[in-house]
Amino acid sequence: KAFKAHDIYYKSPIFIQHVMTSAYGYKLKKERYRKIYQNALKRYVKRDFDKEQKLIHFMNHLKNNIAVYQNIEVDEDNIMKSFFKLPFTVKNDLRKELEKRSWKEGIIRISRTSGTTGANLIVYDSEYDREERMAYLDYIKYINGVMPFSKRASFTGQELTPVNHKDKMWRYNHPMRQMLYSTRCMRPDNVRKIYESLKRFKPVSLDGMPYSMHMVAQYILKNEIEIDWDVKAIFPTAETLLPYIKRDLEKAFNTVVIDQYSSAEGAPFIYGLRDGGYKIGDETGLVEFYKVSDRMYEGVMTSFINYATPIVRYKIGDLFEVDSDKEYFNSFDEEFNIVKIIGK
Repeated sequence: KAFKAHDIYYKSPIFIQHVMTSAYGYKLKKERYRKIYQNALKRYVKRDFDKEQKLIHFMNHLKNNIAVYQNIEVDEDNIMKSFFKLPFTVKNDLRKELEKRSWKEGIIRISRTSGTTGANLIVYDSEYDREERMAYLDYIKYINGVMPFSKRASFTGQELTPVNHKDKMWRYNHPMRQMLYSTRCMRPDNVRKIYESLKRFKPVSLDGMPYSMHMVAQYILKNEIEIDWDVKAIFPTAETLLPYIKRDLEKAFNTVVIDQYSSAEGAPFIYGLRDGGYKIGDETGLVEFYKVSDRMYEGVMTSFINYATPIVRYKIGDLFEVDSDKEYFNSFDEEFNIVKIIGK
C-alpha cells in the first residue's frame, strides 16, 4: 500500500518534520512572493492608487475576458454609472456559471469555501491574484509596525502533528521565519509548553485562530507573567474576534490586535484600526452598504484582487454596524466608520 505524504510526515522524526515543513514553506514562498508581490507591496506603501482608474481597468477586464459580462457598457467618463448597471451576484450564480464567470489565464488554482447551505463554493484564482492578496496582507502588517518576513507565530488548524500529540506541538517554517502551532492539540494542560516555545522564539507578531491564541493569553494573565519581548501586533484570522478575547490578547502581550475581514471567495479586505473601528482597503475593492435597520447594513462586495473569478456586486450575506443613517452608500463616495462586523 502506497504511503500518502502525511503518512511519511507523521512517521518521520520531529527534526525531519521541521525540514519537510520548511521545504513546503520554500515552495509557497516561491509561488506567492515574486515580482508581482514586490511591485504590489511598493504600490500599496506609496499609496499609488486612483479609485476611478482601478474601476475602469476592472470593468474593461469584465467586458473583454468574462463571458457573462461581454455585453456590459463601460463608459470611462462616467464609470460609476456603468458600474451600477451591473447585476448583483449571489452564490448560486458562482456555482452554476463558474466557467462563464472565470478567466483562466496564468497559473490557476481552485479555492473552496463552504457556504451557509453547507455546499462547497468553488472559485478560481491565479498567481497574480494570490500575490496581490499576500502583498495587501503584508501592507496591513507594515502599517502596524511589522516588516515583511519578520519572525511570526501562527496558530493554525493544519495537521502539523497527530491529534493526540502532547509535546512539541510546533513546527518551524524556516524560509518564512514562521513558527507554526497546532491548534488541534492545544489544551489547558499543555498550553504552558506553547508559551515557553513562544518565549524562546520571541515572534514579532502573532496570527491565526483567536481562540487558541487566547488560551496562551489566559495562561500569561493567570500566572501574572510579563513577557520579555516586543510583540508589535496580533492579527486574528478564521474566527470571529470576540471583545473579551481582544482585550485579553492585548493585555497579555502588551500590544494591539488588528482584526481582518475577507473571504475565501476573494472579497475586499477590511481591517481593524488601532483606535477602534474598521477601514476598507479601497485598493482591493468596492463595498456597497444597504440599510437593514438602525446602523445595520448588508455589505455587497466587488473585489479587485480576484481577476480569475471576479467577485462583482456580490451579496455575501454579512452584516456591518456602521456609523451612518443613510439608506445606501458605498466605500468610494463617502468617509464613514465601520463600528463592528456582525457576520452572517
